[in-house]
Amino acid sequence: MKFKGILLAVLSLLALQLTGCANLGPKPTQVFPLVNPKTVTVIVPDNKEVDGNVYTTCSIRNAIWAREYYQGQISRQQLIRVQLKTGSSFDIDRRVDNGVSGSGTVYSVNYSLKHDHTNTILQMTPTQRKTYQGGLIMSWEPPTFTEEDLFSYLCSQQVGYRVEINSEFNTESIFSNFKRLATEEQFRQGEKDDVTGKIFKNRFSMMVDDTKVYFSVETFPYRNGTKAIIYLSVPGRYTSENTVDFNVILKDLKTKLEAIINA
Repeated sequence: MKFKGILLAVLSLLALQLTGCANLGPKPTQVFPLVNPKTVTVIVPDNKEVDGNVYTTCSIRNAIWAREYYQGQISRQQLIRVQLKTGSSFDIDRRVDNGVSGSGTVYSVNYSLKHDHTNTILQMTPTQRKTYQGGLIMSWEPPTFTEEDLFSYLCSQQVGYRVEINSEFNTESIFSNFKRLATEEQFRQGEKDDVTGKIFKNRFSMMVDDTKVYFSVETFPYRNGTKAIIYLSVPGRYTSENTVDFNVILKDLKTKLEAIINA
């Protein structure tokens, strides 16, 4: 009996120490309607140089990070997953789990898509937030996911951008300019370019308003100079209040690239 009592005490102590962010039991789902939520507008130009499907079809990407393993199995991971509900709404779930059960904070978001003569315009408005906990014991607390966190994720999705710039300088000079004025990045073995799916020798990055933009470069002799083709993965950012306008973002990027090429 004494041994059994000690064993129970040890097991109880271990259960409490397994994780500092877990509770012994799940809390019921809680729903919080949002009062005066803001609407964010994303504008994507309709042209062949821009791959903006993530916004023009409202295909917001999932994300996984901080994955941990125990004996070959996922023991903990952080993720964001997006699920379309109707043709005008989706849920976005900021979640922590073990690959099966977990806890999360979910926003329901209404959206609309419309087109003018040159752009696709996406508007997104959250309507409610809810939290949930899965599992019978040792449930994680739902992760913090504020409205600002939500919009930060929604508005920083990447679009593909292909731009051609002609220069009077030769290919060697232009490539040297990129190595000198941008940051050279290394592809991991077998890694492909995000925009083209090709494997390049070199990749570069540059900072634009506190955002790092990655790109690859091809150069070809053209007439008496060079044609540079640049493939960029461009994150969104606010260009005015509650608006992400990729016309502004891409024009700014092209100006910066032209300055590098002709430096």
